[in-house]
Amino acid sequence: MDYCSLSSKMQILNEVICYLALLGIVFSIIWIKMAKGSKAWYEIYEGLIAEIENEAELEIPEKYRMGSQNDEVNGKVDCNLFSGNGGKYSVSKLNILIGMVLLFTWLLIIVFHYLFAIYLFETNRDCVHLIHVILLPVFLVLILMSAICNKWAKSSFL
Repeated sequence: MDYCSLSSKMQILNEVICYLALLGIVFSIIWIKMAKGSKAWYEIYEGLIAEIENEAELEIPEKYRMGSQNDEVNGKVDCNLFSGNGGKYSVSKLNILIGMVLLFTWLLIIVFHYLFAIYLFETNRDCVHLIHVILLPVFLVLILMSAICNKWAKSSFL
Protein backbone atom coordinates (compact mmCIF):
# COMPACT_ATOMS: atom_id res chain seq x y z
CA MET A 1 0.00 0.00 0.00
CA ASP A 2 1.51 3.32 -1.00
CA TYR A 3 1.60 6.36 1.26
CA CYS A 4 -0.92 8.36 -0.75
CA SER A 5 -3.50 5.60 -0.54
CA LEU A 6 -2.97 5.22 3.21
CA SER A 7 -3.10 8.98 3.71
CA SER A 8 -6.29 9.21 1.65
CA LYS A 9 -7.95 6.47 3.72
CA MET A 10 -6.85 8.16 6.93
CA GLN A 11 -8.31 11.43 5.68
CA ILE A 12 -11.64 9.80 4.82
CA LEU A 13 -11.81 8.17 8.27
CA ASN A 14 -10.85 11.49 9.85
CA GLU A 15 -13.61 13.29 7.94
CA VAL A 16 -16.18 10.70 9.02
CA ILE A 17 -15.13 11.20 12.64
CA CYS A 18 -15.40 14.98 12.25
CA TYR A 19 -18.93 14.76 10.85
CA LEU A 20 -19.93 12.33 13.62
CA ALA A 21 -18.52 14.83 16.11
CA LEU A 22 -20.63 17.58 14.48
CA LEU A 23 -23.68 15.36 14.94
CA GLY A 24 -22.66 14.76 18.56
CA ILE A 25 -22.38 18.52 19.07
CA VAL A 26 -25.88 19.01 17.66
CA PHE A 27 -27.34 16.34 19.96
CA SER A 28 -25.45 17.75 22.97
CA ILE A 29 -26.87 21.20 22.31
CA ILE A 30 -30.37 19.72 21.95
CA TRP A 31 -29.86 17.84 25.24
CA ILE A 32 -28.81 21.04 27.05
CA LYS A 33 -31.74 23.01 25.62
CA MET A 34 -34.19 20.23 26.52
CA ALA A 35 -32.89 20.07 30.10
CA LYS A 36 -32.91 23.86 30.48
CA GLY A 37 -36.46 24.06 29.13
CA SER A 38 -37.57 21.37 31.55
CA LYS A 39 -35.85 23.22 34.41
CA ALA A 40 -37.58 26.48 33.45
CA TRP A 41 -41.03 24.87 33.53
CA TYR A 42 -40.21 23.11 36.81
CA GLU A 43 -39.23 26.43 38.39
CA ILE A 44 -42.39 28.12 37.10
CA TYR A 45 -44.63 25.46 38.63
CA GLU A 46 -42.54 25.28 41.80
CA GLY A 47 -43.06 29.02 42.30
CA LEU A 48 -46.79 28.77 41.65
CA ILE A 49 -47.17 25.87 44.10
CA ALA A 50 -45.22 27.80 46.74
CA GLU A 51 -47.54 30.81 46.26
CA ILE A 52 -50.63 28.64 46.66
CA GLU A 53 -49.21 26.90 49.74
CA ASN A 54 -48.48 30.26 51.39
CA GLU A 55 -52.11 31.41 51.17
CA ALA A 56 -53.35 31.89 54.72
CA GLU A 57 -56.83 30.47 54.15
CA LEU A 58 -55.37 27.06 53.20
CA GLU A 59 -53.69 26.79 56.61
CA ILE A 60 -50.97 24.43 55.35
CA PRO A 61 -48.43 23.83 58.14
CA GLU A 62 -44.90 24.98 57.28
CA LYS A 63 -43.43 21.49 57.50
CA TYR A 64 -45.72 20.29 54.67
CA ARG A 65 -44.96 23.14 52.30
CA MET A 66 -42.76 22.65 49.26
CA GLY A 67 -39.12 23.37 50.00
CA SER A 68 -39.44 23.17 53.76
CA GLN A 69 -36.54 21.58 55.56
CA ASN A 70 -37.70 18.28 56.96
CA ASP A 71 -35.08 16.97 59.41
CA GLU A 72 -36.47 13.44 59.21
CA VAL A 73 -35.89 13.32 55.44
CA ASN A 74 -32.60 15.26 55.52
CA GLY A 75 -31.12 12.72 57.90
CA LYS A 76 -31.59 10.01 55.26
CA VAL A 77 -29.94 11.82 52.34
CA ASP A 78 -26.26 12.33 51.77
CA CYS A 79 -23.88 13.23 48.97
CA ASN A 80 -21.70 10.12 49.26
CA LEU A 81 -21.56 8.59 45.78
CA PHE A 82 -21.10 5.11 47.24
CA SER A 83 -24.07 5.02 49.62
CA GLY A 84 -27.52 3.73 48.78
CA ASN A 85 -29.22 6.80 50.24
CA GLY A 86 -30.65 9.56 48.16
CA GLY A 87 -28.55 12.65 47.62
CA LYS A 88 -29.15 16.39 47.60
CA TYR A 89 -28.82 16.79 43.84
CA SER A 90 -30.88 18.62 41.28
CA VAL A 91 -31.87 16.14 38.58
CA SER A 92 -32.48 19.03 36.19
CA LYS A 93 -29.04 20.53 36.80
CA LEU A 94 -27.41 17.11 36.39
CA ASN A 95 -29.14 16.71 33.01
CA ILE A 96 -27.79 20.10 31.94
CA LEU A 97 -24.33 19.07 33.16
CA ILE A 98 -24.49 15.84 31.12
CA GLY A 99 -25.16 17.89 28.00
CA MET A 100 -22.32 20.29 28.78
CA VAL A 101 -19.83 17.48 29.38
CA LEU A 102 -20.85 15.78 26.13
CA LEU A 103 -20.66 19.07 24.22
CA PHE A 104 -17.17 19.76 25.56
CA THR A 105 -16.09 16.19 24.71
CA TRP A 106 -17.40 16.43 21.14
CA LEU A 107 -15.74 19.83 20.71
CA LEU A 108 -12.40 18.34 21.82
CA ILE A 109 -12.84 15.45 19.39
CA ILE A 110 -13.62 17.72 16.45
CA VAL A 111 -10.73 20.08 17.22
CA PHE A 112 -8.28 17.18 17.49
CA HIS A 113 -9.44 15.57 14.25
CA TYR A 114 -9.60 18.89 12.43
CA LEU A 115 -6.00 19.60 13.41
CA PHE A 116 -5.12 16.10 12.19
CA ALA A 117 -6.83 16.89 8.87
CA ILE A 118 -4.69 20.00 8.53
CA TYR A 119 -1.59 17.92 9.31
CA LEU A 120 -2.58 15.46 6.57
CA PHE A 121 -3.07 18.38 4.23
CA GLU A 122 0.39 19.75 5.01
CA THR A 123 2.12 16.37 4.61
CA ASN A 124 0.45 15.31 1.37
CA ARG A 125 -1.68 17.90 -0.39
CA ASP A 126 -2.62 15.53 -3.21
CA CYS A 127 -4.45 13.12 -0.91
CA VAL A 128 -6.60 15.43 1.18
CA HIS A 129 -10.14 16.43 0.45
CA LEU A 130 -9.63 20.15 0.90
CA ILE A 131 -13.36 20.91 0.72
CA HIS A 132 -13.91 19.13 4.06
CA VAL A 133 -11.09 21.06 5.70
CA ILE A 134 -12.92 24.23 4.64
CA LEU A 135 -16.49 23.06 5.33
CA LEU A 136 -15.97 21.64 8.82
CA PRO A 137 -15.29 24.97 10.56
CA VAL A 138 -18.09 26.59 8.55
CA PHE A 139 -20.57 23.92 9.70
CA LEU A 140 -19.31 24.14 13.28
CA VAL A 141 -19.68 27.93 13.38
CA LEU A 142 -23.18 27.75 11.82
CA ILE A 143 -24.29 25.14 14.35
CA LEU A 144 -22.88 27.01 17.34
CA MET A 145 -24.13 30.42 16.23
CA SER A 146 -27.65 29.19 15.49
CA ALA A 147 -27.75 27.46 18.90
CA ILE A 148 -26.37 30.50 20.73
CA CYS A 149 -28.87 32.79 18.98
CA ASN A 150 -31.64 30.48 20.24
CA LYS A 151 -32.88 29.48 16.78
CA TRP A 152 -33.67 25.88 17.77
CA ALA A 153 -37.11 24.98 19.11
CA LYS A 154 -37.60 28.21 21.03
CA SER A 155 -40.66 28.16 23.27
CA SER A 156 -43.44 30.49 22.17
CA PHE A 157 -44.58 30.81 25.79
CA LEU A 158 -41.43 31.31 27.83
